[in-house]
Amino acid sequence: AGLEPTTQPFSEIPDLRALVYAASSLGLEAALSGVPTIRFVCQGKIALDILPADVHIPAADADGFEQAISDLKTLDLRQELYFAPVSTEFWKRTLLSDSTPPQPAQN
Repeated sequence: AGLEPTTQPFSEIPDLRALVYAASSLGLEAALSGVPTIRFVCQGKIALDILPADVHIPAADADGFEQAISDLKTLDLRQELYFAPVSTEFWKRTLLSDSTPPQPAQN
């Protein structure tokens, strides 16, 4: 059906032309990667838009989906406005440490 799971970042998938998501941060990740993105609004369900207020990803239900695909465009977003820099050294020390984490005090 043309759908395959992947562990690659969106920016490294050469044939990715667009991304459709619903009620997750996946839309922000795709838009920040430069992938044209649509938020699908399912009829009869609560349509949560959890993205930051200044991020405007087009939304469409089943009736408007074809038009939304026709109107797709890449958004100009800067990742540093939404995510803090990652300290890989901190996470290496934290996750790869040989020491046992402290245990909660027993009463």
